[in-house]
Amino acid sequence: MLYLYGYISLRKEYNKTKNPLDLFVLIAYSFNHQIRFNNSHEFNKPFGKDRSCYNSFIESNLKSFINKLQKRDIEFYSTNFKSFDLSLLSDNDFVYCDPSYLKA
Repeated sequence: MLYLYGYISLRKEYNKTKNPLDLFVLIAYSFNHQIRFNNSHEFNKPFGKDRSCYNSFIESNLKSFINKLQKRDIEFYSTNFKSFDLSLLSDNDFVYCDPSYLKA
């Protein structure tokens, strides 16, 4: 049960500090590597005992992703899509807009 206590402690810490590295670790060990936040924007996915872990496959994918990012001229923006200046875009740009989440 020590692993569960450590996971819950890290989850509480992440919800206070919002450290992205903590979130990555939580996702690696959360149930089925899933991400879930409650209405208070707190990460609340349970521990994934015997379902999730940090492993060589995740590490390989992470390293490959980082290498590709470093070889390209990429800019990330975290903003409301309505306020994004579309004139900054060229024909070679890729834009992903995460849809809003509304209660049904």
